[in-house]
Amino acid sequence: MSMKELMAAGNSLSLGDKPPEGVSFGGDVVPYQHDYLKRTSDLSGNSNSKTFTFSCWLYHIGPPDVYRIYSTYTGKFEIKLSSDKIEVMGKGSTTGTTVLEFDATRISFGTWCHLLISVDLSDTSKRYFYVNDLDKSNFNKTYTNEAIDFTETRHVIAATAASTPIHHLPCRLAHFFLDHTYRDLSIESNRRLFIDPDGKPASGQASLNPILYLPMKDASSAGTNEGTGGDFTVNGVLDTAQRGANQWNCSASKFDGSNDYLKSTSGYSGDTAVTTCTVAFNLIVDPSKTSNGFLFSSNNGTGNNNAHWNYTNEWVSIQLGSYSSGKA
Repeated sequence: MSMKELMAAGNSLSLGDKPPEGVSFGGDVVPYQHDYLKRTSDLSGNSNSKTFTFSCWLYHIGPPDVYRIYSTYTGKFEIKLSSDKIEVMGKGSTTGTTVLEFDATRISFGTWCHLLISVDLSDTSKRYFYVNDLDKSNFNKTYTNEAIDFTETRHVIAATAASTPIHHLPCRLAHFFLDHTYRDLSIESNRRLFIDPDGKPASGQASLNPILYLPMKDASSAGTNEGTGGDFTVNGVLDTAQRGANQWNCSASKFDGSNDYLKSTSGYSGDTAVTTCTVAFNLIVDPSKTSNGFLFSSNNGTGNNNAHWNYTNEWVSIQLGSYSSGKA
């Protein structure tokens, strides 16, 4: 693939080829803006359950605080963003005590992240949490065999479900899903119900007959629930996201991992060997599509790798070497 073809591919991905899907709360960045979705009655056909699957796309910039992604009245079931960590808590329908609690992996700010959780409280082997199609399960606190109290009179998205909601979450949200079914997320086909092989929202989620599925493709339909539980009321002034969960968040080019690469066979103008320097290296990769290998490499023409950035198992390693020997 030529440089021109790579640039054209990147430009196509930048445009996204379709309108953005996502809704902005608090202008993405302004907390306590009183933008949220609410129901002041229980979801139609709701029930308490030991099992559930939750999925949504979240774009958060900050500032760090404890926010609610989804909350029911008196906090019987909550999914929170605490600083940069996802926390989940559920109280039992019989005892009223906490039966599910865990704080999961940190998530990235300033980009779309897909959150996918599935739980069966009757079996400690049936619990998964995936972020961007990667297993980040860390059920480190309470896990008790009792149904969660989902049947509350108030349900709120992007704030607490108090009489006067607080902890408003400045963010973008899209494809907000909840049902009372457990799915083994280690099976790829179950994850593909929510996130497609390209790391974008899967189609057909309403056909799963969930109690909640709010596509949130634009601000005008933010409260529309294509699930069975009934629509939400919009509070505040929401906006359609400038870039959606269905789009790449930057210009990008696709390399096949085999024959595609960029190269220069001459040095860069002004480059010299130095003993002290400041190095800046910036790029964005899709980790679900990136295998182990070099992101960038250079040598002095004799085979010595003087600088390289290597991607291995979700980590980037950086090595700077001697000009003459290539040793780090």
